[in-house]
Amino acid sequence: MAVNWQWNNFILMANGDALRCFAKEHGIFIYPYDIQTGSDIAMFEGMKVKDPKQRFIVCGIDDMREKTISGITSYEISTWGRVGDWDNYCSESYEGAIELWNKRMKETAQQLLKPPLRRFWLNEYSAIFMNLLLWGFIFFIVSLNNNVFFFFRDHYIFTLSIFILLCSNVKNIFLKSYGEEIPRDMLQKWAYANIYGYDEKFCDDAIRQWAMLKERHDNSVPLYLLWKRGKLRAAKDDETPKEIESHDEPQEMTYKLYCREILDSLRIQIDEISDLRTKIFDKTVKGYVENILKILREIQQTISAEDAYQKIISARRVVSYWNEETISLLQNYTKLLNNSSDEAAETKNGIEEILKDLPQVYKKELGHITETSTIEIKASISVIRNEIDQVLNERI
Repeated sequence: MAVNWQWNNFILMANGDALRCFAKEHGIFIYPYDIQTGSDIAMFEGMKVKDPKQRFIVCGIDDMREKTISGITSYEISTWGRVGDWDNYCSESYEGAIELWNKRMKETAQQLLKPPLRRFWLNEYSAIFMNLLLWGFIFFIVSLNNNVFFFFRDHYIFTLSIFILLCSNVKNIFLKSYGEEIPRDMLQKWAYANIYGYDEKFCDDAIRQWAMLKERHDNSVPLYLLWKRGKLRAAKDDETPKEIESHDEPQEMTYKLYCREILDSLRIQIDEISDLRTKIFDKTVKGYVENILKILREIQQTISAEDAYQKIISARRVVSYWNEETISLLQNYTKLLNNSSDEAAETKNGIEEILKDLPQVYKKELGHITETSTIEIKASISVIRNEIDQVLNERI
Protein backbone atom coordinates (compact mmCIF):
# COMPACT_ATOMS: atom_id res chain seq x y z
CA MET A 1 0.00 0.00 0.00
CA ALA A 2 1.46 3.31 -1.05
CA VAL A 3 2.11 5.99 1.53
CA ASN A 4 2.07 9.08 -0.61
CA TRP A 5 0.56 12.53 -0.05
CA GLN A 6 -0.43 12.55 -3.73
CA TRP A 7 -2.71 9.52 -3.46
CA ASN A 8 -5.91 11.56 -3.23
CA ASN A 9 -5.28 14.10 -5.98
CA PHE A 10 -6.77 13.19 -9.34
CA ILE A 11 -8.30 14.92 -12.36
CA LEU A 12 -11.06 13.46 -14.53
CA MET A 13 -9.77 12.08 -17.83
CA ALA A 14 -12.73 10.18 -19.29
CA ASN A 15 -16.26 9.45 -18.15
CA GLY A 16 -18.01 6.09 -18.36
CA ASP A 17 -19.42 6.49 -21.88
CA ALA A 18 -16.05 7.59 -23.24
CA LEU A 19 -14.38 4.57 -21.62
CA ARG A 20 -16.95 2.15 -23.00
CA CYS A 21 -16.58 3.64 -26.49
CA PHE A 22 -12.79 3.49 -26.21
CA ALA A 23 -12.93 -0.17 -25.19
CA LYS A 24 -15.27 -1.05 -28.04
CA GLU A 25 -13.20 0.79 -30.65
CA HIS A 26 -9.98 -0.93 -29.49
CA GLY A 27 -11.48 -4.37 -28.89
CA ILE A 28 -10.79 -4.25 -25.14
CA PHE A 29 -13.07 -5.97 -22.65
CA ILE A 30 -14.52 -3.68 -20.00
CA TYR A 31 -16.91 -4.11 -17.09
CA PRO A 32 -19.27 -1.19 -17.89
CA TYR A 33 -19.96 -0.14 -14.26
CA ASP A 34 -19.33 -1.10 -10.64
CA ILE A 35 -21.44 -4.14 -9.84
CA GLN A 36 -21.04 -3.73 -6.08
CA THR A 37 -22.52 -0.22 -5.94
CA GLY A 38 -24.20 0.29 -9.33
CA SER A 39 -21.99 3.36 -9.82
CA ASP A 40 -20.87 4.51 -13.26
CA ILE A 41 -17.13 4.42 -13.91
CA ALA A 42 -14.56 7.00 -14.97
CA MET A 43 -10.84 7.27 -15.60
CA PHE A 44 -8.79 9.62 -13.42
CA GLU A 45 -5.22 10.85 -13.78
CA GLY A 46 -3.01 11.42 -10.75
CA MET A 47 -1.76 14.97 -10.35
CA LYS A 48 2.03 15.33 -10.03
CA VAL A 49 2.51 11.56 -9.84
CA LYS A 50 6.22 10.75 -9.76
CA ASP A 51 5.88 7.12 -10.82
CA PRO A 52 4.45 6.94 -14.39
CA LYS A 53 3.03 3.50 -13.60
CA GLN A 54 0.60 5.18 -11.19
CA ARG A 55 -0.71 7.74 -13.67
CA PHE A 56 -4.20 6.44 -14.57
CA ILE A 57 -6.87 4.64 -12.56
CA VAL A 58 -10.36 3.43 -13.50
CA CYS A 59 -12.84 3.21 -10.65
CA GLY A 60 -16.44 3.88 -9.72
CA ILE A 61 -17.52 7.51 -9.50
CA ASP A 62 -18.85 6.79 -6.02
CA ASP A 63 -15.31 5.96 -4.93
CA MET A 64 -14.21 9.54 -5.66
CA ARG A 65 -15.15 12.81 -4.01
CA GLU A 66 -15.00 16.05 -5.99
CA LYS A 67 -13.25 19.05 -4.48
CA THR A 68 -12.47 22.53 -5.80
CA ILE A 69 -9.44 24.49 -4.64
CA SER A 70 -8.52 27.87 -6.20
CA GLY A 71 -10.90 27.21 -9.07
CA ILE A 72 -9.30 23.85 -9.91
CA THR A 73 -11.55 20.80 -9.74
CA SER A 74 -9.89 17.61 -8.58
CA TYR A 75 -10.91 14.35 -6.98
CA GLU A 76 -9.88 12.33 -3.98
CA ILE A 77 -10.54 8.72 -3.07
CA SER A 78 -13.41 8.75 -0.58
CA THR A 79 -13.79 5.03 0.11
CA TRP A 80 -10.49 3.95 1.59
CA GLY A 81 -11.92 0.58 2.57
CA ARG A 82 -12.67 -0.27 -1.07
CA VAL A 83 -9.69 1.35 -2.80
CA GLY A 84 -7.10 1.16 -0.02
CA ASP A 85 -4.65 -0.51 -2.39
CA TRP A 86 -5.32 2.06 -5.14
CA ASP A 87 -1.73 1.93 -6.41
CA ASN A 88 -2.26 -1.71 -7.43
CA TYR A 89 -4.99 -0.57 -9.83
CA CYS A 90 -3.05 2.29 -11.45
CA SER A 91 -1.29 2.08 -14.79
CA GLU A 92 0.73 4.23 -17.16
CA SER A 93 -1.76 3.74 -20.03
CA TYR A 94 -5.49 3.74 -20.69
CA GLU A 95 -5.42 0.09 -21.72
CA GLY A 96 -3.53 -0.91 -18.59
CA ALA A 97 -5.92 0.95 -16.28
CA ILE A 98 -8.94 -0.70 -17.93
CA GLU A 99 -7.27 -4.11 -17.62
CA LEU A 100 -6.66 -3.56 -13.90
CA TRP A 101 -10.25 -2.35 -13.47
CA ASN A 102 -11.46 -5.58 -15.08
CA LYS A 103 -9.29 -7.57 -12.71
CA ARG A 104 -10.75 -5.74 -9.71
CA MET A 105 -14.37 -6.21 -10.86
CA LYS A 106 -13.81 -9.88 -11.59
CA GLU A 107 -12.39 -10.38 -8.10
CA THR A 108 -15.26 -8.38 -6.61
CA ALA A 109 -17.90 -10.51 -8.35
CA GLN A 110 -16.12 -13.67 -7.19
CA GLN A 111 -16.00 -12.34 -3.62
CA LEU A 112 -19.72 -11.54 -3.64
CA LEU A 113 -20.43 -15.19 -4.45
CA LYS A 114 -18.83 -16.27 -1.18
CA PRO A 115 -20.78 -17.13 2.05
CA PRO A 116 -21.87 -14.11 4.20
CA LEU A 117 -19.03 -14.05 6.75
CA ARG A 118 -16.46 -14.59 4.03
CA ARG A 119 -17.93 -11.67 2.04
CA PHE A 120 -17.82 -9.43 5.09
CA TRP A 121 -14.14 -10.19 5.70
CA LEU A 122 -13.11 -9.75 2.06
CA ASN A 123 -14.84 -6.36 1.90
CA GLU A 124 -13.70 -5.05 5.27
CA TYR A 125 -10.23 -6.45 5.97
CA SER A 126 -8.43 -3.41 4.53
CA ALA A 127 -10.45 -1.01 6.70
CA ILE A 128 -10.03 -3.31 9.72
CA PHE A 129 -6.25 -3.21 9.29
CA MET A 130 -6.32 0.59 9.21
CA ASN A 131 -8.57 0.65 12.29
CA LEU A 132 -6.09 -1.56 14.15
CA LEU A 133 -3.30 0.92 13.46
CA LEU A 134 -5.38 3.98 14.31
CA TRP A 135 -7.08 2.73 17.47
CA GLY A 136 -3.97 0.90 18.60
CA PHE A 137 -2.06 4.18 18.46
CA ILE A 138 -4.86 6.03 20.30
CA PHE A 139 -5.08 3.38 23.03
CA PHE A 140 -1.28 3.47 23.41
CA ILE A 141 -1.22 7.26 23.77
CA VAL A 142 -4.01 7.43 26.35
CA SER A 143 -2.50 4.52 28.32
CA LEU A 144 0.62 6.61 28.95
CA ASN A 145 -1.45 8.20 31.70
CA ASN A 146 -1.00 6.05 34.82
CA ASN A 147 -4.64 6.21 35.86
CA VAL A 148 -5.82 5.12 32.40
CA PHE A 149 -3.18 2.39 32.24
CA PHE A 150 -4.27 0.87 35.56
CA PHE A 151 -7.92 1.12 34.50
CA PHE A 152 -7.13 -0.76 31.27
CA ARG A 153 -5.19 -3.38 33.22
CA ASP A 154 -7.89 -3.89 35.84
CA HIS A 155 -10.65 -4.05 33.24
CA TYR A 156 -8.76 -5.76 30.46
CA ILE A 157 -11.77 -7.80 29.26
CA PHE A 158 -13.89 -4.66 28.87
CA THR A 159 -10.99 -2.78 27.26
CA LEU A 160 -10.26 -5.60 24.81
CA SER A 161 -13.94 -5.91 23.91
CA ILE A 162 -14.22 -2.19 23.15
CA PHE A 163 -11.01 -2.30 21.10
CA ILE A 164 -12.26 -5.26 19.03
CA LEU A 165 -15.65 -3.60 18.43
CA LEU A 166 -13.98 -0.39 17.28
CA CYS A 167 -11.59 -2.19 14.92
CA SER A 168 -13.85 -4.92 13.52
CA ASN A 169 -16.27 -2.68 11.56
CA VAL A 170 -18.98 -5.04 12.76
CA LYS A 171 -21.41 -2.11 12.71
CA ASN A 172 -21.43 -2.34 8.90
CA ILE A 173 -23.37 -5.58 9.11
CA PHE A 174 -26.29 -3.44 10.29
CA LEU A 175 -25.60 -0.51 7.97
CA LYS A 176 -24.95 -1.94 4.53
CA SER A 177 -25.37 -4.95 2.31
CA TYR A 178 -22.64 -7.11 0.81
CA GLY A 179 -24.06 -8.01 -2.57
CA GLU A 180 -27.22 -9.82 -1.42
CA GLU A 181 -29.40 -7.68 -3.66
CA ILE A 182 -27.46 -8.69 -6.80
CA PRO A 183 -28.97 -11.62 -8.80
CA ARG A 184 -26.82 -14.71 -8.44
CA ASP A 185 -26.74 -15.53 -12.15
CA MET A 186 -25.60 -11.97 -12.87
CA LEU A 187 -22.79 -12.33 -10.35
CA GLN A 188 -21.76 -15.60 -11.99
CA LYS A 189 -21.62 -13.95 -15.43
CA TRP A 190 -19.37 -11.20 -14.08
CA ALA A 191 -17.25 -13.58 -12.02
CA TYR A 192 -16.52 -15.97 -14.89
CA ALA A 193 -16.53 -13.56 -17.84
CA ASN A 194 -13.73 -13.86 -20.38
CA ILE A 195 -11.96 -10.52 -19.97
CA TYR A 196 -9.54 -11.02 -22.85
CA GLY A 197 -11.24 -9.20 -25.70
CA TYR A 198 -14.32 -7.04 -26.18
CA ASP A 199 -17.59 -8.89 -25.53
CA GLU A 200 -20.44 -6.91 -27.08
CA LYS A 201 -23.16 -9.26 -25.85
CA PHE A 202 -21.89 -9.09 -22.28
CA CYS A 203 -21.78 -5.28 -22.35
CA ASP A 204 -25.24 -4.96 -23.92
CA ASP A 205 -26.75 -7.33 -21.36
CA ALA A 206 -25.01 -5.51 -18.51
CA ILE A 207 -26.25 -2.09 -19.72
CA ARG A 208 -29.83 -3.40 -19.97
CA GLN A 209 -29.61 -4.70 -16.39
CA TRP A 210 -28.02 -1.52 -15.06
CA ALA A 211 -31.20 0.37 -14.16
CA MET A 212 -32.58 -2.69 -12.39
CA LEU A 213 -29.34 -3.09 -10.46
CA LYS A 214 -29.28 0.58 -9.46
CA GLU A 215 -32.82 0.30 -8.12
CA ARG A 216 -31.87 -2.78 -6.12
CA HIS A 217 -28.82 -1.02 -4.69
CA ASP A 218 -30.93 1.99 -3.73
CA ASN A 219 -33.47 -0.24 -2.03
CA SER A 220 -30.99 -2.70 -0.55
CA VAL A 221 -31.25 -3.42 3.15
CA PRO A 222 -28.58 -4.39 5.71
CA LEU A 223 -27.41 -7.97 5.95
CA TYR A 224 -28.99 -8.38 9.38
CA LEU A 225 -32.48 -7.58 8.06
CA LEU A 226 -32.00 -9.92 5.11
CA TRP A 227 -31.05 -12.66 7.54
CA LYS A 228 -34.15 -12.00 9.64
CA ARG A 229 -36.31 -12.21 6.54
CA GLY A 230 -34.70 -15.50 5.52
CA LYS A 231 -33.30 -14.07 2.30
CA LEU A 232 -29.64 -14.88 2.77
CA ARG A 233 -28.43 -17.01 -0.11
CA ALA A 234 -28.25 -20.71 0.67
CA ALA A 235 -26.65 -23.48 -1.35
CA LYS A 236 -29.57 -23.40 -3.80
CA ASP A 237 -29.93 -20.65 -6.33
CA ASP A 238 -32.03 -17.67 -5.37
CA GLU A 239 -35.33 -18.01 -7.18
CA THR A 240 -36.41 -14.36 -7.04
CA PRO A 241 -33.55 -12.91 -9.10
CA LYS A 242 -33.96 -15.67 -11.71
CA GLU A 243 -37.65 -14.91 -12.03
CA ILE A 244 -36.90 -11.24 -12.55
CA GLU A 245 -34.12 -11.94 -15.01
CA SER A 246 -36.24 -14.38 -17.02
CA HIS A 247 -38.65 -11.66 -18.13
CA ASP A 248 -37.81 -9.70 -21.26
CA GLU A 249 -40.31 -6.90 -20.61
CA PRO A 250 -38.44 -5.23 -17.69
CA GLN A 251 -35.22 -5.35 -19.73
CA GLU A 252 -37.05 -3.82 -22.70
CA MET A 253 -38.39 -1.03 -20.49
CA THR A 254 -34.93 -0.42 -19.05
CA TYR A 255 -33.50 -0.19 -22.58
CA LYS A 256 -36.17 2.35 -23.56
CA LEU A 257 -35.57 4.42 -20.42
CA TYR A 258 -31.83 4.48 -21.16
CA CYS A 259 -32.57 5.74 -24.68
CA ARG A 260 -34.90 8.38 -23.26
CA GLU A 261 -32.09 9.59 -20.97
CA ILE A 262 -29.83 10.03 -24.01
CA LEU A 263 -32.52 12.03 -25.85
CA ASP A 264 -33.18 14.25 -22.82
CA SER A 265 -29.45 14.85 -22.29
CA LEU A 266 -29.03 15.82 -25.96
CA ARG A 267 -31.93 18.29 -25.76
CA ILE A 268 -30.48 19.91 -22.61
CA GLN A 269 -27.00 20.11 -24.17
CA ILE A 270 -28.31 21.74 -27.34
CA ASP A 271 -30.08 24.38 -25.24
CA GLU A 272 -26.91 24.99 -23.21
CA ILE A 273 -24.71 25.33 -26.31
CA SER A 274 -27.26 27.67 -27.86
CA ASP A 275 -27.29 29.78 -24.69
CA LEU A 276 -23.48 29.96 -24.63
CA ARG A 277 -23.49 31.03 -28.30
CA THR A 278 -25.47 34.16 -27.39
CA LYS A 279 -22.64 35.24 -25.06
CA ILE A 280 -20.08 35.22 -27.90
CA PHE A 281 -19.73 38.44 -29.91
CA ASP A 282 -17.13 37.36 -32.47
CA LYS A 283 -19.11 36.55 -35.64
CA THR A 284 -16.59 33.99 -36.84
CA VAL A 285 -16.59 32.04 -33.60
CA LYS A 286 -20.35 32.33 -33.34
CA GLY A 287 -20.53 30.84 -36.85
CA TYR A 288 -18.50 27.83 -35.72
CA VAL A 289 -20.94 27.25 -32.87
CA GLU A 290 -23.93 27.68 -35.19
CA ASN A 291 -22.49 25.00 -37.49
CA ILE A 292 -22.17 22.66 -34.51
CA LEU A 293 -25.75 23.39 -33.45
CA LYS A 294 -27.03 22.77 -36.98
CA ILE A 295 -25.53 19.29 -37.07
CA LEU A 296 -26.65 18.55 -33.51
CA ARG A 297 -30.23 19.39 -34.46
CA GLU A 298 -29.90 17.05 -37.43
CA ILE A 299 -28.72 14.33 -35.05
CA GLN A 300 -31.61 15.13 -32.70
CA GLN A 301 -34.11 14.85 -35.55
CA THR A 302 -32.54 11.61 -36.75
CA ILE A 303 -32.66 9.81 -33.42
CA SER A 304 -36.05 11.21 -32.38
CA ALA A 305 -37.91 9.04 -34.86
CA GLU A 306 -40.13 6.30 -33.45
CA ASP A 307 -38.30 3.02 -32.64
CA ALA A 308 -34.89 4.57 -33.50
CA TYR A 309 -33.30 2.92 -30.48
CA GLN A 310 -30.22 1.65 -32.33
CA LYS A 311 -29.52 5.16 -33.63
CA ILE A 312 -29.96 6.59 -30.14
CA ILE A 313 -27.39 4.16 -28.76
CA SER A 314 -25.04 5.16 -31.59
CA ALA A 315 -25.38 8.77 -30.45
CA ARG A 316 -24.04 8.03 -26.95
CA ARG A 317 -20.53 9.24 -27.81
CA VAL A 318 -21.91 12.57 -29.07
CA VAL A 319 -23.91 13.12 -25.88
CA SER A 320 -21.45 11.80 -23.32
CA TYR A 321 -18.17 13.00 -24.81
CA TRP A 322 -18.22 15.52 -27.66
CA ASN A 323 -21.04 17.67 -26.30
CA GLU A 324 -19.52 17.72 -22.83
CA GLU A 325 -16.16 18.78 -24.26
CA THR A 326 -17.79 21.43 -26.47
CA ILE A 327 -19.74 22.89 -23.55
CA SER A 328 -16.58 22.96 -21.44
CA LEU A 329 -14.67 24.77 -24.21
CA LEU A 330 -17.43 27.34 -24.67
CA GLN A 331 -17.69 27.96 -20.93
CA ASN A 332 -13.95 28.56 -20.69
CA TYR A 333 -14.04 30.76 -23.78
CA THR A 334 -16.79 33.00 -22.37
CA LYS A 335 -14.85 33.32 -19.09
CA LEU A 336 -11.87 34.70 -21.03
CA LEU A 337 -13.83 37.24 -23.11
CA ASN A 338 -13.09 40.11 -20.72
CA ASN A 339 -9.47 39.08 -20.16
CA SER A 340 -7.01 41.07 -22.29
CA SER A 341 -3.83 39.30 -21.23
CA ASP A 342 -1.56 37.59 -23.78
CA GLU A 343 -2.13 34.23 -22.09
CA ALA A 344 -5.90 34.62 -22.38
CA ALA A 345 -5.62 35.60 -26.05
CA GLU A 346 -3.47 32.56 -26.77
CA THR A 347 -5.93 30.28 -24.99
CA LYS A 348 -8.90 31.78 -26.87
CA ASN A 349 -7.10 31.26 -30.18
CA GLY A 350 -6.56 27.61 -29.28
CA ILE A 351 -10.24 27.17 -28.45
CA GLU A 352 -11.27 28.88 -31.68
CA GLU A 353 -9.13 26.47 -33.72
CA ILE A 354 -10.81 23.51 -32.02
CA LEU A 355 -14.30 24.97 -32.54
CA LYS A 356 -13.47 25.45 -36.20
CA ASP A 357 -12.70 21.74 -36.64
CA LEU A 358 -15.50 20.37 -34.44
CA PRO A 359 -18.29 20.57 -37.08
CA GLN A 360 -16.38 18.02 -39.18
CA VAL A 361 -16.21 15.73 -36.18
CA TYR A 362 -19.96 16.05 -35.62
CA LYS A 363 -20.58 15.33 -39.31
CA LYS A 364 -18.63 12.08 -39.00
CA GLU A 365 -20.61 11.16 -35.90
CA LEU A 366 -23.84 11.87 -37.80
CA GLY A 367 -22.60 9.63 -40.60
CA HIS A 368 -21.89 6.90 -38.09
CA ILE A 369 -25.38 7.22 -36.59
CA THR A 370 -27.10 7.00 -39.97
CA GLU A 371 -24.67 4.45 -41.43
CA THR A 372 -27.03 1.48 -41.23
CA SER A 373 -29.94 3.37 -42.79
CA THR A 374 -27.69 4.75 -45.51
CA ILE A 375 -26.41 1.29 -46.40
CA GLU A 376 -29.97 -0.05 -46.59
CA ILE A 377 -31.09 2.85 -48.80
CA LYS A 378 -28.08 2.40 -51.10
CA ALA A 379 -28.86 -1.29 -51.39
CA SER A 380 -32.49 -0.49 -52.29
CA ILE A 381 -31.35 2.07 -54.87
CA SER A 382 -28.99 -0.48 -56.37
CA VAL A 383 -31.75 -3.10 -56.65
CA ILE A 384 -34.17 -0.63 -58.25
CA ARG A 385 -31.45 0.59 -60.62
CA ASN A 386 -30.74 -2.97 -61.77
CA GLU A 387 -34.45 -3.64 -62.31
CA ILE A 388 -34.85 -0.42 -64.32
CA ASP A 389 -31.82 -1.28 -66.47
CA GLN A 390 -33.15 -4.78 -67.01
CA VAL A 391 -36.59 -3.51 -68.14
CA LEU A 392 -35.06 -0.92 -70.45
CA ASN A 393 -32.71 -3.49 -72.00
CA GLU A 394 -35.61 -5.86 -72.66
CA ARG A 395 -37.51 -3.16 -74.48
CA ILE A 396 -34.51 -2.45 -76.68
